[in-house]
Amino acid sequence: MTNLTTVSVSEDIRHLKSYNARTIDFEDLFESEYLINNKRENSTLIMEVLELNKENQTCSTDLLHSFEWAVSGFIDFLILNGIEPSIEHVNPIISQRWFHSLEEENQNRVTIIMKIIVITSFFSHLKDLGFISCNPFEEVYENLNISLE
Repeated sequence: MTNLTTVSVSEDIRHLKSYNARTIDFEDLFESEYLINNKRENSTLIMEVLELNKENQTCSTDLLHSFEWAVSGFIDFLILNGIEPSIEHVNPIISQRWFHSLEEENQNRVTIIMKIIVITSFFSHLKDLGFISCNPFEEVYENLNISLE
């Protein structure tokens, strides 16, 4: 598993830092360079990937339960905002917006931190397995680490 404290942000993600995640319109997301460069012909639902991980026992049962906990909330967020919950639609802007939505819902700070850590780990796991080329939650995780210091 990737050590999240040492992962560097890819160039694809760096150029998106100028977006304000609180004010961006979701329609703008689908025109972002990140999505254009990372589209696949077939869409893969996040829940399908989670089920594949369960079937193939790619990680421990406890870790899978943690993944389900964080991922289910993220999928709810995507659906609520009219975004298909597929791997291809997840990008750094959406991940930042989800983080801010958790804050806006006044969720417990410890719960928010745990959700970000777990979902970052989930996407790192998908990257390690070759499902994705870069982790869309790395920047959120790194910013979270900075705010905790």
